[in-house]
Amino acid sequence: MCMLLGFTADKKYKIDGMLRAFFSNGAFHPHGWGLALYDDGRGPFIAKEPLPATRSVYLDALLKSGVSASLAIAHVRFASKGNVSIANTHPFVRRESGRDWVLAHNGTLLDSAFDGRLSVAGDTDSERILAEITDRMMGKKKDKIKAIESALRDMSPYGMLNLLFTDGEALYVYCNREGTLKFAEARENAVVFATEPVRLKSNPIPIEWQPVPPRTLLVYRDGRLIYKGGQFADRIAQVRLFPKWYEMEDWRQGNLMFDKKGVDDYAFM
Repeated sequence: MCMLLGFTADKKYKIDGMLRAFFSNGAFHPHGWGLALYDDGRGPFIAKEPLPATRSVYLDALLKSGVSASLAIAHVRFASKGNVSIANTHPFVRRESGRDWVLAHNGTLLDSAFDGRLSVAGDTDSERILAEITDRMMGKKKDKIKAIESALRDMSPYGMLNLLFTDGEALYVYCNREGTLKFAEARENAVVFATEPVRLKSNPIPIEWQPVPPRTLLVYRDGRLIYKGGQFADRIAQVRLFPKWYEMEDWRQGNLMFDKKGVDDYAFM
């Protein structure tokens, strides 16, 4: 599976140490790394390569130069859909209503989760997730959060949907499996989200990692929670099993569950 890291705060912090700890996971997630940074309302600055983070000269130089941000999203990729290329490397960017939306994803969704009319540059399910979300928001400035929740509710039954995405002002956080995304208050009005806890600098207050509530949209601005949606029902999409699905990452990870009768329906759990 891919891995995610997110950060939101009310001011700039130096985060290169945290990023270096996170990107060390690139040794086991070798199919690409990516980073989106925001600095006092400016951005996004996006850097990414379709190679292991631990082998990137560019990333090493970037981290050595010092990285400060008030909002950030980072990703290391273990490919399940789409070849290893820059077009399929997270985070993805899509423009809607004059704003650039940036998204990184952990998991795999079935093709049936998407509207086939929406086009994307690459061939990952992750980029299609961003297209689906931004399409639902089109022309809905006042009901933007409701539109986002509608998209997440419809896609969630079709696989693992752990997301960090932003419009440069707020950080949107979503996961649909218990314990697969965590958060910690690193400092006052500074929150970190990660697939697995990352090493943070010592803090007068002990840092406690907690699970992000599943199937619940969280919205943060400047390190503060400004919206917590209601929890979606735990729905599962039943789909006919074809041999090709045995090759999917979720099958290798043991995430496909079958009932005791051995029927040829399967569900992502």
